[in-house]
Amino acid sequence: MMSHSHTILAIIVGFICLEFSMAAIMPDSCKVNPTVFGPNATSCSDVRDSTECRAIFPASTATARDPQCEKPELEEIALECANTCLACCETTHVEMIHYLQFNCTRKCSIL
Repeated sequence: MMSHSHTILAIIVGFICLEFSMAAIMPDSCKVNPTVFGPNATSCSDVRDSTECRAIFPASTATARDPQCEKPELEEIALECANTCLACCETTHVEMIHYLQFNCTRKCSIL
């Protein structure tokens, strides 16, 4: 039987997973206004090789996101190329979920 704290943690992780599963890189993702990306847009490294990311998303520049980054069918790759796609702010949920899954699986046995 789960303790009260384990139940609360499971609910929190569930909400985070639900929020992430509904997340997508949108045209306004990581922007501080309609035309300017915030510093959190490039505050991470690409998980994939950056050369490969630039080949997949060649229209991305320091100030413009390749429209391919926003296509739902390319979202997983775009998140692996978060720096190239100016979408680092969208990767925080992924990192938190992985941290919670690893630590809770080991310590709580709830995930």
